[in-house]
Amino acid sequence: MDKMLNNIKLKLEEEKKVKLLIDESVQDTILKEVVKDLSMGGRGIGNKLEVLFVNPLAKLLFSLFPEEGATVNIQNLYYDEKEGWTLQGCLRSWHTCESWHTCKPYLSSCLCAWTR
Repeated sequence: MDKMLNNIKLKLEEEKKVKLLIDESVQDTILKEVVKDLSMGGRGIGNKLEVLFVNPLAKLLFSLFPEEGATVNIQNLYYDEKEGWTLQGCLRSWHTCESWHTCKPYLSSCLCAWTR
């Protein structure tokens, strides 16, 4: 599963020039959900990863609209009865003053405040 997540991160970085950071708690949740039912063996892992992570990631990226060179920090993954699997994340990018935006996540987007 780590290899599959790394492939997703590499593809996003190569094609869109957007770096993806995934909190350990999110990776733990994905692993826990993926191994719940291994009746299809390893073949089902890719399908589960798509439902748990890839589709929610697409929604999050669409809402954050990261520019080239930005970093998206995935901070939470949870199941919502209405929305299904949902990622909570934060857009971080360098600015000319070289300060990081500190992000306060709000659902699937973030509100940013300057820090020095």
